[in-house]
Amino acid sequence: MTLYAPWLSGLLHGFDLETTGTDVETDRIVTGTWITVSAKGLESSTSWLADPGVEIPEGAAKVHGITTEHARAHGDDPAEVVAAMWDRLTAAWSSGEPVVIYNAPFDLTMTDRELRRHLPKAWADGLGEVGPVIDPLVIDKRLEKFVRGKGGRRLINTCRRYGIVLTDEDAHTSDGDTLAACRLAWKMGARAPVSGLSLAELQEAQRDWHRAQTADYARYLSRQGKAEDAARVAAEAGHWPLRPLPAPVESQTTVPF
Repeated sequence: MTLYAPWLSGLLHGFDLETTGTDVETDRIVTGTWITVSAKGLESSTSWLADPGVEIPEGAAKVHGITTEHARAHGDDPAEVVAAMWDRLTAAWSSGEPVVIYNAPFDLTMTDRELRRHLPKAWADGLGEVGPVIDPLVIDKRLEKFVRGKGGRRLINTCRRYGIVLTDEDAHTSDGDTLAACRLAWKMGARAPVSGLSLAELQEAQRDWHRAQTADYARYLSRQGKAEDAARVAAEAGHWPLRPLPAPVESQTTVPF
C-alpha cells in the first residue's frame, strides 16, 4: 500500500504567475491563476489578466502569449488583481491549507513586491507572515538530485519525469502550469521522505533543502569564475519561500571628487 503524506487528505491550492520578466524587483505581473484541488479532482479555478502599466517585452510575450496591446485592452487594474491574489493567499493560510507553487520564491516575491508597489497604504508589510507552501521544484531537487540537461528542472520536463502530461500549449500559461504543479505535489507526496512529513515538518524540510541547494549552486558558479552571480545566489540561501527586500544602497557620505 502506498503511504501518502497526511496533508494530501485535505484541500490543495495552486498559484502561478506569468510576468513581464524574471526580475522580481522591477518586473510586473501579467496573468495569474488560482486553483483548488482535492482527492476528487479540480474543485475551482480563477484566472486574472492585469494591465501591468509597462511594456511587455517581446520575449516575455512569446513565452506566455500576452502582448502589451492585449493587456491594455483586456487587462484589469494591477492593484485590483494583486489584491485579489493576496486575499486568496491569506484565506488559504488562515485555514492552514497549503499553496502549491513551483519555484515559490519567484511567484511569492513578485506578488509581495506588487503589493508594496500598488497598495502601500493598505498592505505596507506586503505578504507578511507566509503560511504553508509546497514547492515541487525544491522537493524534486531533493528526490532527484541528478537531472541531466540544461532545462531538466523546467516544469514541463519535471512533469514528464513524473509521468504527468503537460503539453507545449499548456506550458507557460498560468492555468496549465498551476494544475501541473498540483499534480506534481500529489506524486511527490507518495515518496519518501516527503510522505512521512506533516505539513509543518515539510515547511522546515523545504527551507533546509533550499538552503543547501542554493549554497551548492553558488559554489558551482564560483568554480566557473562567476563571482558576481555566485554572490547573488548565495544571498538567497535560507530565504524560502519569500525573498527579503534588497538591502538599501548606502548613502554616499563623502564628496566623490
